[in-house]
Amino acid sequence: MTHNQKENPLYEHFDRLLEIVKPYDAVLSLATASARGVWPTPRPAQIHELIVLGELTSGPGRRGCR
Repeated sequence: MTHNQKENPLYEHFDRLLEIVKPYDAVLSLATASARGVWPTPRPAQIHELIVLGELTSGPGRRGCR
C-alpha cells in the first residue's frame, strides 16, 4: 500500500464487498492484524485498528445486513 500510495482495497471498497456477499447470507470475519505480543499496554496502532474495526462492524446494520 505504501509502494502504490493506495488504500487496502478491501477497506476502501468495504461497502461494495458487503453488497457482493449480501445475497449469499455470508459471514465476514474481521479480526485484528496486530498481535499484542509482549507489550503491557496497547500501542497507538492497535487502538486505531480497533477503532476502524468498530466503525466497519457498526456499518453493516445500517445497510440492511445482519
